[in-house]
Amino acid sequence: MKKGTTTEANVIQFRQDIQLKLRGRVLEAIETVLEEELTEALGCASHERCEGRRGYRNGAERRVLTTEVGTREVRVPRGRLHREDGTTARFRSEVLPRYARRTRAIAGSSAFRSSRCSASRRTAPRS
Repeated sequence: MKKGTTTEANVIQFRQDIQLKLRGRVLEAIETVLEEELTEALGCASHERCEGRRGYRNGAERRVLTTEVGTREVRVPRGRLHREDGTTARFRSEVLPRYARRTRAIAGSSAFRSSRCSASRRTAPRS
């Protein structure tokens, strides 16, 4: 009977595979939450007709978002909401604010802040 051996290369490959799958799932979760938020604001699901509809979907836009698992492009749904005075307004996500480009965990990390500070420091020219 042969004993199973785990090499360092196998462990590294395993970790990379897990990280890749995790990144995909995190993005799916973010996009699902954004879709559900718009559905709640509109009062109807996509391609559904109902009496209580409060607006319409208006495509989607791509935004770059930095999370704990890396920087990726996220699909953010757009919508037009009807106001009571008869005007319309653009849907604004509360989950992903308008100019947010990174999650709170990343923005609050000391590693992120120190890398931003060192990149923005001006250094004296060499003589």
